[in-house]
Amino acid sequence: MGELSPHIHDEEFQKLAERVDVLARELEEHPDPETREKALELLQTVLSLYGEAWRRILHIVQSRPPGQEVVGQLIVSQMMEDPVVSSVLMIHGLYPVELKARVATALDQVRPYLHSRGGDAQLLGVENGVAKVRLVRPRSPSIAPMRLPIEKALWEAAPDLKGIEIIEEEGGVAPPSAPRSAGLLQIQIKNKVTPQATASGGTPLGLLEEFPRGTMKAMEARYGTEAVGGRLTLLICNVDGKLFAYRNACACHGLPFDKGLLEGALLTCPRNGYRYDLRRSGACLNDPALHLDPFPLLVEDGVVKVALE
Repeated sequence: MGELSPHIHDEEFQKLAERVDVLARELEEHPDPETREKALELLQTVLSLYGEAWRRILHIVQSRPPGQEVVGQLIVSQMMEDPVVSSVLMIHGLYPVELKARVATALDQVRPYLHSRGGDAQLLGVENGVAKVRLVRPRSPSIAPMRLPIEKALWEAAPDLKGIEIIEEEGGVAPPSAPRSAGLLQIQIKNKVTPQATASGGTPLGLLEEFPRGTMKAMEARYGTEAVGGRLTLLICNVDGKLFAYRNACACHGLPFDKGLLEGALLTCPRNGYRYDLRRSGACLNDPALHLDPFPLLVEDGVVKVALE
């Protein structure tokens, strides 16, 4: 068996997926009906062929002989963690975890951040591909700083959602996120921030390439106006291509992480050795009562922004 060729990066895959979607839309607008129908039928047939191949792959992996079931589960788990593979599985309706369960899990992950802002969120349900979430007890009159991380978490965990509707506890309904287009092919890298999650602006921090994988960077961010406002010192961390923003202060003594250690998703305080899980809203592994102060990050046209207000 020959060696497998090197795989492409997630960003390259996303560009290929977007190109396929563009070509499919151009075909739908082709002036010759016969050519358009044949081309679209060809694309749908190819997708069906690959969908059947994926169904058989999953069946082979999951139908392990007695005593090897754990091996099959581990393989499926690894497949789900890969953003490209998970996206393709979603396209064909083969993702092992149902949509509602993925949405609920994503909401659980963002809930510590909401609690730190004096709020909470409840999943009311998922109907016709639209997730309905109740936003409870927002501390600020503006729900934008709480809505953005909810949308971001849900779009990342469930890019196959058709929309997100957030309802305030007081009875007002925030404008629903714009529905996704109904193109032939909807491929979305799971950790890609969608336009719907970045429409409310934010404070610019720099270009995306200024925050390479596996690094952390302390920086100041201004909020409010010159007359009424201030500055915050943030710590921006890139964990496997996903950016996180936290106040640059250990939850134990408030000391900065400037010379701390970032290992995967774990951030270690250089003063007391306390470790924080950045993927779990900055939860402290040494003291469950402690957690870092997170801020929702946005990526818009290659610019990294943070929501401070």
